[in-house]
Amino acid sequence: MNNNNGWIYLLTNPSMDGMIKIGKTNRDPSDRVKELSSATGVPTPFILIYKEHFADCDVAEKHVHTLLEINNFRLSSNREFFVAPIDIGISAIIDAKHSLGEGDLVAVQPEYGGFLDFEAPSYSIAKELFTVAEKHFYGLENYVQDKEEGLRLFQKAYKLRYEPTYLLLGQIYATDADFQDKKRARSLFKEGAKGTPECFAELAILSAEELHRENASKYWTQYYCSGYDRDPTKLGRYGAIYIYLLKEDKVSLVDLDLIKDDLPHVYEYYAQQLRDIVEYKNRVGATEALDNMFNKELAKIDFLNYLYNGHFKDQRVEGTVATFSTQSLDCTILNHNVRYFFDLCEVLCFPKILNKNQRVEFTSYETPHDIKLAYNIKLL
Repeated sequence: MNNNNGWIYLLTNPSMDGMIKIGKTNRDPSDRVKELSSATGVPTPFILIYKEHFADCDVAEKHVHTLLEINNFRLSSNREFFVAPIDIGISAIIDAKHSLGEGDLVAVQPEYGGFLDFEAPSYSIAKELFTVAEKHFYGLENYVQDKEEGLRLFQKAYKLRYEPTYLLLGQIYATDADFQDKKRARSLFKEGAKGTPECFAELAILSAEELHRENASKYWTQYYCSGYDRDPTKLGRYGAIYIYLLKEDKVSLVDLDLIKDDLPHVYEYYAQQLRDIVEYKNRVGATEALDNMFNKELAKIDFLNYLYNGHFKDQRVEGTVATFSTQSLDCTILNHNVRYFFDLCEVLCFPKILNKNQRVEFTSYETPHDIKLAYNIKLL
């Protein structure tokens, strides 16, 4: 029977600037800190920064020390001191936990005030864990896809309270058939909503799926009032989901002033879906399934146009058709010498051939590259 289970600890001391001590103990590391502080003769006490439990702390200590030594961090071959940043030392201990198959990390230590702060050393460790987890889970770059390994690393990043983990790990539990656990997903989203507003949107989606219309509507309102990420892709994705749920009467209409600035991004999101479907149809040929997908996206755009027409009529613009060629996709409108390009889905779906100088009314928006696009075009 192996009686060598114990702790690997990382200590610092204000009197030993730039140095860390990594050692082992079979007792509570806090007791070891007191012992060292009273026996070593240094003028200031040691501070316990990090600790991990191992089934064999001798093997674990040797692994950590060797890893630091081969990276030229060892101060002396017969002592436990290293000239190394704190995050490097923590990384070496985490590596031992991973390499020796020791299971989950323990909770982050409270002794190190600020350890959970965004700028603390653990942040770089958690960020690295998260990045590698993504590569494993999705098979990115040269990594062979391994969802189990990716999930395990995501969970370690979560234990270090790395903020992006709440959203992504929650999405995995909410939607991935291999790991689906809606209760766990909801718990992660609720935790994450304190710092990641997109978690409110995910909670709204879960509530709508479970037909909790009132809760879903409240979560959408919280999302749109939360100062969420203004990334156009996220705006389009979450906005598109909200508009779809609204169309299906699974949520209530929030204050339109909260969402009106996002609607162009939603439109662009739907338009991109149409582009992708058309491109795929051109490659493989038309099928009933693709036609149905195309028509569903068109129905969503029609509903979005209904919102615009019903609630934002003052945003409509009038202009004169300058060019209209569906073959070359050269379709433009002029308004006081300002040129608007037809959005691609308008070109693909417009029911009539327009002629030069015809008067039209349309809604406009600008792409991230400042190109003015026209959509929901109506003849005057």
